[in-house]
Amino acid sequence: MQKSEKDKTKLEDIKPQFGNVKDELFLISFIILCAGLVFTDAYYQRFGFKYQLLNLSTIHIIYKGLTMVINSPSMLIPYLLTIALVLLEVFAIRNGFETFLIMRTPIIYFFLIANLLIIFPLAKDAGFKQAMVDIHAKTSGLPQIRTLTSNNFQIKYPSADGKKYLLFMIDGDFVTVFVPLEENQSNAYPIIKHISKNEISILETIM
Repeated sequence: MQKSEKDKTKLEDIKPQFGNVKDELFLISFIILCAGLVFTDAYYQRFGFKYQLLNLSTIHIIYKGLTMVINSPSMLIPYLLTIALVLLEVFAIRNGFETFLIMRTPIIYFFLIANLLIIFPLAKDAGFKQAMVDIHAKTSGLPQIRTLTSNNFQIKYPSADGKKYLLFMIDGDFVTVFVPLEENQSNAYPIIKHISKNEISILETIM
């Protein structure tokens, strides 16, 4: 059955929700950013930090959202669903699926809510698991401090007391180091020190 001229006009007036590369990239970036935020929050909470108090860039959070799939492949699910939505709309536009195009706004909002509900537990679990790896002495992949000398503090490895420090982060003002936990300290928080960068004269690390 041929569509009437009126129906064709209505269909032609419907513009794609993600009708160009910019809009599609925005949607995908938004999903990755949300995943990165949840991952980052869970990761730093395990160390006793609120990520909001740290000087973390948006690029850093997006990077975490992308790289978490290496150790948590289940995070591919919301990412692939996002790509599928974009492809579905392109397919609907090209093939004139009028019902989908007319209902696309509530469909997209429903999709975003559902996808965020999937992202939250997956990204939170991924962040916690990565923190548990980095917080323990035997599994951490963070750099180990070999020498750190500041005005009021010094680290040498091996030290007389047998402690070793790992480099947690370097931000605009501070170098943060901590003593990693042993296997039997799963519920403990590490000893963390913040040292002003202006006070540090020597900093050497080993992997």
